[in-house]
Amino acid sequence: MRPLIIVTFLATASFAPGEGLWKVARDHEEAFRKSLLTKDLTWLEKVTAKGFYGEEVDGTRTSRAKTLSSLRDYLTRRTFLKIEPTILTVVRKAGGVLVRVSTSLTGEGMPIWPIKVRRTSTTLHEEFWLREKVGWKLHWIRQLKP
Repeated sequence: MRPLIIVTFLATASFAPGEGLWKVARDHEEAFRKSLLTKDLTWLEKVTAKGFYGEEVDGTRTSRAKTLSSLRDYLTRRTFLKIEPTILTVVRKAGGVLVRVSTSLTGEGMPIWPIKVRRTSTTLHEEFWLREKVGWKLHWIRQLKP
């Protein structure tokens, strides 16, 4: 009977952390989705680390302040109607978690003309999260497909 208990414990120990990481990733994506739909970036300001940066497909990096400012400006001109994130992978990396996400976005806005334009697009990006004393912090986000 003892070997069965040990095997059960080892199986639970090996799967539990991974499942926990998927839950953390799902929770973060849901919070991000809600913050964009409500145009409230308070959550994003709290979870981005001091050294946070965003990286575009071409390798251009933007600072935390510039990324938040650009997003705030973007949300003044557009409204997201539907955001559907799909988590593709969750991998432990460098003491943190690397999450690859494909997101379908449907938005409405007035980019240039006073005519509302509706657009649906899909993006692919990676996020790197690190657990710190105050909780999970987003250290960088890399756009893989515009």
